[in-house]
Amino acid sequence: SKQDRGAKGQLVKLTKSEQDSEWAKQARASYPLDVCVVSEEKLDSMGGPADYAYRVKGQPDRLVRFCCAGCDGDFADNPAEFLAKLDAAGKQKSQPAQAAK
Repeated sequence: SKQDRGAKGQLVKLTKSEQDSEWAKQARASYPLDVCVVSEEKLDSMGGPADYAYRVKGQPDRLVRFCCAGCDGDFADNPAEFLAKLDAAGKQKSQPAQAAK
């Protein structure tokens, strides 16, 4: 049985126009990982990156990037685990000790 941890969101593949939006551009620029959050393969290793929005009612969309569209199922099964991974990577990325490349 799938436990409901907080509000369950929806994983939605970004359309072409959504990918070109200001929101998506900024989200990609500040995205903390250069690997797939599910497989940990490089984002461009499988013909990707495949960009999705994770939508929870009443919260801003979150960009989630996979190496291919096939990883969305694993994410959807356990979004909390993968979002926690993204949050941890984001915290590391925002540490001033790590100089931007």
